[in-house]
Amino acid sequence: MKQGEKFSLGNGKLLELRDISTRGQAIFAIVDEKSKEDLDVFTKDSGDTFIINLNGKNITLSVCSVNDGYTFGERSVKVATSETLPQYKEPVKEDPKPVDPL
Repeated sequence: MKQGEKFSLGNGKLLELRDISTRGQAIFAIVDEKSKEDLDVFTKDSGDTFIINLNGKNITLSVCSVNDGYTFGERSVKVATSETLPQYKEPVKEDPKPVDPL
């Protein structure tokens, strides 16, 4: 999981790798897909396991390793999950069609 990537948790919720601290901690956020507001932000170390519960459904995640490289593109986290989470792609916004002048 690279910094900035988002994965769908279902029910309009996303898991985002927000940042990686200089101490090698992964900072995650659970984000509402529509409003883009943070619902929760939390920090995890390599080796941490945590459970996200959404509407009675548990998803277990384990932080296997944290790569706190020098550049944004090098920062990543290996995460093992109890189920496959689809990667979230931002919807492509279409340009508004020009209005015909009268």
